[in-house]
Amino acid sequence: MRRIHASSITKTMSACQRQTGPCTLHLQWRKTLDSERTIGPTFTKSAMNKIPPVVGILTKCALLCSTLLLLSNLQVTSTRAHAWLSSLPLALAGGAYAVLQLRLRPGRWTLVKRLLLAASFILWAIDQFLPSGRLAMFIGDAVVSAYVLDLFWIIQEQQQNGIGESKESARLLSLVK
Repeated sequence: MRRIHASSITKTMSACQRQTGPCTLHLQWRKTLDSERTIGPTFTKSAMNKIPPVVGILTKCALLCSTLLLLSNLQVTSTRAHAWLSSLPLALAGGAYAVLQLRLRPGRWTLVKRLLLAASFILWAIDQFLPSGRLAMFIGDAVVSAYVLDLFWIIQEQQQNGIGESKESARLLSLVK
C-alpha cells in the first residue's frame, strides 16, 4: 500500500476545497485511516443478535453452579453431590461455548479449535464422575493436553498479532507524519 503523508493530504485538500468546497478526498482518507485503526475482531450488532438467549442462560447457570461448588467446600457434602457440583459448571460452560461458536460461525479452522476447547470442558465434566482408574487418568490427560494445545494456539496468534499490531502502529504513525 502506498504511504500517504499528512502534508500531501493537506495540500490536496486545500486545493480541492478552493475548487469544490468540502473535499471528498479528505473524507475518503479519514474513512480509510479510521478503518485501519480498528485492530482485532469487531462484532457488529447483527452478529451479536445471532447469539441465542440459551448461551446467556447456560453461562449464568455455570457461574451459579461454580459458586455453589466453592460454597460446598465450607460444609461437608457427599462425594456424589460434590461430583455433580464440580461437573455441572464445566458441562454448562462447555455447552454454552459450543453453541455460541456454532451460531457465530467463525472460519473452519477457528471453529475446530474453539469446539476442541468446548469439548475439553465437557470431557472434564465427564471425568468428575469417573472412579479413579485408567480411563479417568486418560481422559484427564487428554483434557490437559487439549488445554495446553489451546494455549499454544492462543500464544501463537497473540505473537503474530503483536508483531502485526506494532507494524500497524508504525504504519499509522507514518501516515500522520
